[in-house]
Amino acid sequence: MEENTVHYRYHLSCCPTPHEFAIDELTLRDHQIFFDAASGDLVYCQNTGTKYILTITKPRTSSTLLGEPNKTSYTIPNNGPIDDIRFSSSYEYLAIKRDTSMEFIYLPGGSSCKVTVTKSNHKLLGFQWTGPSNVLIILNSGIELYQVVNTNSRISLKSTRRVKLNINWFIYSGQVRIFLLSLAPRSSVLQPFHVTSKNTLVQLPKFDILPNSDGVVNPEDLYLSKIYTALFCIYRAPKVLQLYQLTVETVELVLMIDLAAASGGPLALSVIDNLIVVHNLTQQVSLIFDIKLRAPSEKCIHFPVAAPLPLSPYYVSSYEVMTELEVLYKGWEFYLPNLILCRDNSHLDKGYLWQLSINLRAVAASFSDRVKLVDFLLRRENSKPLLLNVLRMSVLENEPMPAITQICEMLVSILVRAMRDPDYQKEIKKIENRQERSRSSAHSLLIDKAYSAPLDDENADIYSLEYFRNLINIQHSKGKDPRVSSPEVSDEDFINLPVERAIEMTDNKDDVTELRKEGYVVITQYEFYSNVLRPAESEMTMKFGENWNTKYLVSVILEYIRCLTFQRIEAETHIFEILINLLVRNKKFSQLHQLLQYHVIGDSLAVACQLISLQEAYPPCYQLALDMLKRLNFSDHLIEILLAKGYATKPLRYALKVISQAQRDKGGPAGDKIEAARYLDTALLSQQKIVFYFLYQFFESKNLLTENEKTEYKRHL
Repeated sequence: MEENTVHYRYHLSCCPTPHEFAIDELTLRDHQIFFDAASGDLVYCQNTGTKYILTITKPRTSSTLLGEPNKTSYTIPNNGPIDDIRFSSSYEYLAIKRDTSMEFIYLPGGSSCKVTVTKSNHKLLGFQWTGPSNVLIILNSGIELYQVVNTNSRISLKSTRRVKLNINWFIYSGQVRIFLLSLAPRSSVLQPFHVTSKNTLVQLPKFDILPNSDGVVNPEDLYLSKIYTALFCIYRAPKVLQLYQLTVETVELVLMIDLAAASGGPLALSVIDNLIVVHNLTQQVSLIFDIKLRAPSEKCIHFPVAAPLPLSPYYVSSYEVMTELEVLYKGWEFYLPNLILCRDNSHLDKGYLWQLSINLRAVAASFSDRVKLVDFLLRRENSKPLLLNVLRMSVLENEPMPAITQICEMLVSILVRAMRDPDYQKEIKKIENRQERSRSSAHSLLIDKAYSAPLDDENADIYSLEYFRNLINIQHSKGKDPRVSSPEVSDEDFINLPVERAIEMTDNKDDVTELRKEGYVVITQYEFYSNVLRPAESEMTMKFGENWNTKYLVSVILEYIRCLTFQRIEAETHIFEILINLLVRNKKFSQLHQLLQYHVIGDSLAVACQLISLQEAYPPCYQLALDMLKRLNFSDHLIEILLAKGYATKPLRYALKVISQAQRDKGGPAGDKIEAARYLDTALLSQQKIVFYFLYQFFESKNLLTENEKTEYKRHL
């Protein structure tokens, strides 16, 4: 069985390229492994007797462990047993914690300084780097913020702030830069401090997790994490998770998560892509919770988003051979947000540091409610291809219209927030312009391939008068119904695709760009058209032929347009194009007429051209197109239509009226934009001899004919 097939059955998986470190069982007592969850540094410390050899494994960044790690070795003197060791973010300084002292070493120069706890009742609890040269030391008597001062390669410590408190223990989150201190005498009274980017301490409100109990709170039961845009302190109580939201002014219990499904053993937590993952180490299963996937009034989440499952098997290398190992959980250390440290030496004498990731395809397959699935995927990273395929399958499977309404409202509400942001609006415009250029032919909106053959220039400007004139001449010369063809579609992608495998297909033909607003995936109108509506139309056509019932798909498009209109967003031309195609396919001309008459289908040149191409099938489309061009003030295009229809005097009167109005508004000579030859040629082709005579007399009196034109047209008098 292939690896991808195996992993598809699991919701969570370890990264395929973990950090490996050797563990020699015979000399394990001489080796120590230190891990800094805040920076992602893994330090392998070997005691040789007179010195320590430190090997630090640095990830590419502090938040990712993928790719080849960067390993560096240092040698320091052995000044006693080491309790903890950490490098500063600049990797210039090394901090070593011993029982009653802290030692700081300047690595480039080798100089050092020391801080010692002298009072017998004071205890050194720990420390944490808060900047390139800033460190916070925590004692049971308070916290002290220091800055390492480097003077001519000699270092010293400068105290910048001290806060006296009676502290039991502390935890720290490098993700949110928050220290959480347990204050004596009750371990449940917690005092958070935030370390700003300028290395100043901000004291947040104090709170009590167990206000009505004398119970003991352990640091292993508390987690600090940022979920979506809020900062939470998560307390792992018996059979429930309590989420306290921390702000500058208040700390409030906002949500609880029922852990009845994960009861019966020790638990560990991870936070992946704003999802809370609870690991039951005894049952060896993991549960995924989404705090947004609930009604606003609900204060407790009782069920995970997917069934409890173990992690996917992981692979380790031995002599260039990949070996599959079952997930054991035993001896694993879980660090927020999504790191797992395995110090167990039973697997080929190696330890591993993994990054945990979500398998969105497997999680999506466990959803039965499409509305909740779309809501879930809209908040996930790198979920747009999968989300678009879920939307397409919702249409193909005739999802009930109330569900389609909710989905469209979600998509449009996110889109409107993005469009109201000037920066996002520019980005959306760039994406849509790039996607528009990638279309196979711009004029596929207007006429059938057979009629567009002479216009196969992909760089043609469909809004230019010359392009429009050629289009009208082609249609006028054919004399049959030039309906718009269905968009081209690849059989490989859309023919006979099994419904149950739809969520597996995450590669789209059209350009899909990950654009997000406030943590949500933004689906532009063009993406909805090219990845949902157009493929759905093509697949239905392939399965049921040209005359399949388009009623449901028309209803979906109208619902999408309604949501856009409600948010005061103008629907784009390609949405109207496919709507007109579907109505014409089933000969729903009366419905099309009503949608145009009540301006549900908006005015645009492309729509007007499409209506002109339908005049043989439905003659009122001709007048509807003229009215649309009149409202759009495309005077030249309207005149070309009338001329192509064989009229000569009507377009001339309209042209004179437009020019006269322009003369009053802007000034300038009348008649300088009239091409007399176009009107005279139309009269000749339509064999209107009297009209030709009066037109010639009019143009001659207005001096709108050249000498060559006078000579040419006199022969026809």
